[in-house]
Amino acid sequence: QDSGPCRGSIRRWSYDASRGFCVEFTYGGCQGNSNNFETREACEAKCSVSPSRNDVLPISSGGLSSNAICNLPQDTGPCRAQLPRWAFDASKGQCVQFNYGGCRGNENNFETIQECEAACGGSGTMDTSQCHLPLETGKCRGYFKKWGFDASSGQCIQFIYGGCGGNSNNFETKEACEQQCRASIPMPLGENDNLNAIDSVCKLMKDPGPCRGSISRWAFDSERRECTEFFYGGCQGNGNNFETRDACEAKCLGNFSTVLSISSSPVVPPISNNDHVARNGIQQISVCQLPHERGECIAYIPRWGYNAQSGKCVQFIYGGCGGNGNNFETQEDCEKKCNGKSLFIIIFM
Repeated sequence: QDSGPCRGSIRRWSYDASRGFCVEFTYGGCQGNSNNFETREACEAKCSVSPSRNDVLPISSGGLSSNAICNLPQDTGPCRAQLPRWAFDASKGQCVQFNYGGCRGNENNFETIQECEAACGGSGTMDTSQCHLPLETGKCRGYFKKWGFDASSGQCIQFIYGGCGGNSNNFETKEACEQQCRASIPMPLGENDNLNAIDSVCKLMKDPGPCRGSISRWAFDSERRECTEFFYGGCQGNGNNFETRDACEAKCLGNFSTVLSISSSPVVPPISNNDHVARNGIQQISVCQLPHERGECIAYIPRWGYNAQSGKCVQFIYGGCGGNGNNFETQEDCEKKCNGKSLFIIIFM
């Protein structure tokens, strides 16, 4: 594992030859070596980790049977991260959650309750009171996107976790959060009541919260009757907080629809004067033609943007706030938006 000389906090995976399986580590964001994978699946596919840890391993290979793995004690390891994991508790006969430090430990360590139960049986349990804990970034300064239940809005929202400390209201995915906190999520309302609930959320003032992250979000401005972008700090805030403009408008504008101009040409066309200004004073700017912008902040976040000159999606470093729409989390997202079609921002002049 080589984290490199930079000071980023990017979650990556590498193959540990001494232990015979892929382990998680924190990558600084530059240099390092090629034993560096974005997901455990990519690491295992490249390094031919076989058999999987859910299979029975022969004793001669140094592995443990699944029964022996499930009888191992929970081991957080010597590192100080706070990664929510699952382990089988033989005394209770069920899978329970614990915080993994990020290195070493043992094989009674699963990313999801489903993996734990598939290997060891039993049923998972956790006190749903965790869902009412505040969202906490913790003491460290990493940049990990996590999900937590926001009691004020009654929904699971994304926040930025620093990598250590915090509490158990911290989930890898939105689905895991909703599964654990479903008892705390309000039941669906009737049609008329639901309209009132939507109105109340959309009338809330946009609230970045007390944390210092810079996450691009959208909120409904009830005075201007439109969805506007703002930067969410990563914790607390309220329910007037949407990941995309489309989600905001779908929730708060009802029958109003988003206007997009899509070109079916196989390559993003160069912008001409006619492309910039259309009839009726509508200005069209191709997102895929915008330059790569780091933004005003100084984080080190690898992102992808479309390079109109080369006709390819390339990686660049995003500072964490500001910038423009030519900014995608993955190469696949970039290619989906910019290869084969032209996506336009519509600005009413």
